[in-house]
Amino acid sequence: MKREISFWQVMFYLSMLVLTIWLILKVTGIIQTPLWLELGVPVASLIIGIFSLYTNLIESMGKLAVNIATLSTKFDYLNVDVKTLNTKVETLNTKVDNLDKDVEFLKRRITA
Repeated sequence: MKREISFWQVMFYLSMLVLTIWLILKVTGIIQTPLWLELGVPVASLIIGIFSLYTNLIESMGKLAVNIATLSTKFDYLNVDVKTLNTKVETLNTKVDNLDKDVEFLKRRITA
């Protein structure tokens, strides 16, 4: 099955990548920035990541709801088909019972 990658998934992974790179560079001492910039990159990255994750979850739940509705509709049609099949089998059983009675009647007439 081919998996679709949405824009929000890409945004989430990119924001986490930026946060990881920033963290590595900050820990190694390569980045030496003022306080507002020091906190701005990770906070912005986390906010974008959380928003992207939230949006992706909402989209996934919408797709899941549509799939469940489709499945429910298919089960309804299956239920109708099974009822129709059950009616046909009952009719066939009635005809076979009548045929058995006719065969028994004919056997009695032949042996009599």
